[in-house]
Amino acid sequence: LIDDGDIVLVKPAAHANNGELILAFFIKEGTSILRKFYSEGRYVRLQPGNSKMDSIYAPKENVELHGKIVGVIRALG
Repeated sequence: LIDDGDIVLVKPAAHANNGELILAFFIKEGTSILRKFYSEGRYVRLQPGNSKMDSIYAPKENVELHGKIVGVIRALG
């Protein structure tokens, strides 16, 4: 539920619990994404808030947790 123009507040963290909203960094791809985190064996599932989008499954060794989302400031206008 984060829109273009919103400001996301991220608290640095090295670990997350299942269901927490995180900032994940894909090491090989060099990109980041905001998603709900779920640990599933050797993989992590990154679940979008938008039900029309698919989950992303990635090997744990390719994903770094850069922080937990602690707030969103909505862009108005």
